[in-house]
Amino acid sequence: MKLFKKVLFILCIVLGISGCAIKRDVQMNFPQEIASVYLKTQKGTDGSTERIMLYLALQEDLKENVQLEKIYFRTQEPTFEKVNAKLYRATISPVQIDSNLILSGEHKNEYGNVAPEIRKSKFELLPNDAMLQYKLSNKTLYLKITNIKEQ
Repeated sequence: MKLFKKVLFILCIVLGISGCAIKRDVQMNFPQEIASVYLKTQKGTDGSTERIMLYLALQEDLKENVQLEKIYFRTQEPTFEKVNAKLYRATISPVQIDSNLILSGEHKNEYGNVAPEIRKSKFELLPNDAMLQYKLSNKTLYLKITNIKEQ
């Protein structure tokens, strides 16, 4: 009987904790039709750095009760800017690399290096997938976008 009570107690705790996890409301459909989602790579002014521009094209103007907040793509969370009434753009900047990093065959010479900050996305996504965060009538919702093509 004591074993049964312990198992029941542990089961209640596990179920209680799992119920407290953050639930994201991922939708299968966007409130209006999306014409296309695509990427364009743009060279920087110095010629070496690249920025990725992610475009979201709609069939018609964005409804008043819908707000595009941000998009989760390759560990980054850029916000959208309006290009025109039916086209929105998110700019994904390149990851900054510390130019003071010392690389050497001798590990003693690399002693002063600081470990890089590893950023993890809030969602488990494939390299060409993204998660769109938007508000519909003041409720935050998410839409998974798959197979984003580069133009």
